[in-house]
Amino acid sequence: MYDSIKEMLLELFCAPGGPPEPPAGSHASMQVFRASPHFLRYQVLMLSIVMLLAGMVLFVVGIVLSVQEPLIGVIATVLAGGIWCLVFLSAYFVIRLEYDMRYYVVSDRSLRIRKGVWSILEQTLTFVNIQNITVEQGPIERLFGISRLVVETAGGGGA
Repeated sequence: MYDSIKEMLLELFCAPGGPPEPPAGSHASMQVFRASPHFLRYQVLMLSIVMLLAGMVLFVVGIVLSVQEPLIGVIATVLAGGIWCLVFLSAYFVIRLEYDMRYYVVSDRSLRIRKGVWSILEQTLTFVNIQNITVEQGPIERLFGISRLVVETAGGGGA
C-alpha cells in the first residue's frame, strides 16, 4: 500500500524517484548512499514522543470534558482520538517518504545531496570548497548509532 501511494505522490508532485545525476568527477569513483535505517527509526521515535505528549494532553482534556458534560466529553474524546490517529499515520507516512527520497552521491571531486518530495532540495558541494567538517551526535542519536555531519563551505557562509 505504501509503495502505491508513494508512486502516486511522486507522479503528482513530479518528483524524481531515483538518485540525482552524478556530480562532477570520475564516474568510476561515483557511489550512491542512502540514509541509515537507524535514521528512520530515530525520526519515528521523535514523532512518537511528540504524538504521545499530544495524546496525553487530549486525554486529560477529554477526561475534564467528560466529568463536566459526559456526552459531549465522550464524543469530543472519540473525535480527537480519531484525528490524533490520522495525524500520526500521516506524519509517519511523510517521514517515511522523506527518508526514501534522501540520496547522497559521492564522486572523487564532489558530493551531491538530494532530499524532499514536496520541496526538493539538491545541493552539490565540491571538496575543494569545503573548509570544515564537524560530526555532531546527541545522546538519543548515540543510542541509535547515527550522527549529523555538518559541512562548511567557502564563499557561501552557510553549512
